[in-house]
Amino acid sequence: MNSEPTAADQVALVHTIARLARLEIGSDEATALAGQFTSILQQFRGLASLDVTEVEPLVSMSGAESVTRADVPEPSFAPDLMLAAAPERDGDFYRVPKTVGGEE
Repeated sequence: MNSEPTAADQVALVHTIARLARLEIGSDEATALAGQFTSILQQFRGLASLDVTEVEPLVSMSGAESVTRADVPEPSFAPDLMLAAAPERDGDFYRVPKTVGGEE
């Protein structure tokens, strides 16, 4: 039994993915993409067959260490200073116009 998908299966898969992504594609484009998908999957099959048991996981190409800092609370700016340039204010908050759904 052949487990390889047929060309028609690949084209149907492309149409399904396009529909899920809300893309409109024609038959010629779907056929071309199906061929590209097949080629990409063959490359992954080739990689999957490699023995990588002795290969160290690669986290970064540069070898740089993580530059994240500790999450330590620090004093914040005073609300009056931060809101001094606000076009409109509601207590200690910016007041902005509604952008979705029209007027308030």
